[in-house]
Amino acid sequence: AVVNYAKEQLNKAQERQKRFYDQHRKVVKFKVSDFVYVRAKLLNKNISTPDYDITKDPTKNKLLPRWIGPFPIFKRVGENAYKLALPPILRAHDVFNVDQLKLSIGCPPEYIGRPIRRAAPVLFDGEGNRIYIIAALLKKRHHRRRLQYLVKWSDLPESENSWEDAKRISKVSHWTQLLEDFRRRQSLVTQA
Repeated sequence: AVVNYAKEQLNKAQERQKRFYDQHRKVVKFKVSDFVYVRAKLLNKNISTPDYDITKDPTKNKLLPRWIGPFPIFKRVGENAYKLALPPILRAHDVFNVDQLKLSIGCPPEYIGRPIRRAAPVLFDGEGNRIYIIAALLKKRHHRRRLQYLVKWSDLPESENSWEDAKRISKVSHWTQLLEDFRRRQSLVTQA
């Protein structure tokens, strides 16, 4: 009698859980050749463009894209999975559950087959700090009696350019080349 009562209560609890779960779950059906986005965390980490090491602090990845795509659906696999036509650069498994897909509403033709941006390799020193590489010196100024250069960092957008003290950055291995390029550009500007 106790065992039967326990089984009945388990069944009731499971039915109640199913009812509440089904309230928030939509039945998602895609068609072959629909375009869908894939949850970014499932794909190769080389596609995102962070300027920090995600493995050191995973809470910092809030600015990375959440979805990547759109990709066409190749075929349906089972009840809840779809096989996508992914580009070979992703090197990822191509079958995804519907929970990891989001329908693309009207994919503009210019996005179809576009290249996927790859992140530059991230370099770290012996202590685990990110190493930034100087691409170019853009401007020069004196700030608080110190010579500073506006630095364009390699693999970072223009918005990340920063003023750096000449003493601090003059120790890089390609400093003389950077300085020569800067002076050459300055002389061209003054001649024009």
